[in-house]
Amino acid sequence: MQVHHDMNAPLSHYYLFTGHNSYLTGNQLSSKSSVDPIIKALKRGVRYHVVITFEDHLSSHLQAKVAKMVTKTFGDMLYCPKSDYLLEFPSPGSLKKRVLISTKPPEYRNSRHGRNNKQKQDQDHSEDEKNSGNKAPDNKWLADAVKVRRLSLSEQELENAAKTHGTDIVRFTQKNFLRVYPKGTRLNSSNYNPMLGWMHGAQMVAFNMQ
Repeated sequence: MQVHHDMNAPLSHYYLFTGHNSYLTGNQLSSKSSVDPIIKALKRGVRYHVVITFEDHLSSHLQAKVAKMVTKTFGDMLYCPKSDYLLEFPSPGSLKKRVLISTKPPEYRNSRHGRNNKQKQDQDHSEDEKNSGNKAPDNKWLADAVKVRRLSLSEQELENAAKTHGTDIVRFTQKNFLRVYPKGTRLNSSNYNPMLGWMHGAQMVAFNMQ
């Protein structure tokens, strides 16, 4: 398929076709895992790079083992930034036929370990502080203006945050990545209205494609 758009701006300037738990064959609770739904999702919309999101609850030691496995599997297709402190994301044009891995770095997990032992972890996979369903997440994730980052919020977390930090979210997505995913109570793999995410610049509005 011929691409008619300029694909040389930073990646954060584009909307990405994004799936949620694409390995599941049906509902979120009891369906089987398979590579077939992933293959179907790729055929439905991916044109350039592939972004794989890891839900990572591993220790730093096990993370290192996974990193070796991923590097061996994808080889030269794997995108490895030259610096841990990118001022902006590379362009889609420069990422053709590349694979990007999105996950929490070891130092992020270690910094949260003590706090998480004192509170019940949320079922949703937010990369920010865990928040109750009725409370908007604080805006600590908006503070780092130097290092680009990728943040994940559930649809409910985004809705709550948008009530008080809407302008800050838009400012955040001008440079950084925001991924929105279905809330954990959508056990039947239903989907939410994506407009709120798109209106606030969320580049990765993830859908259940089962």
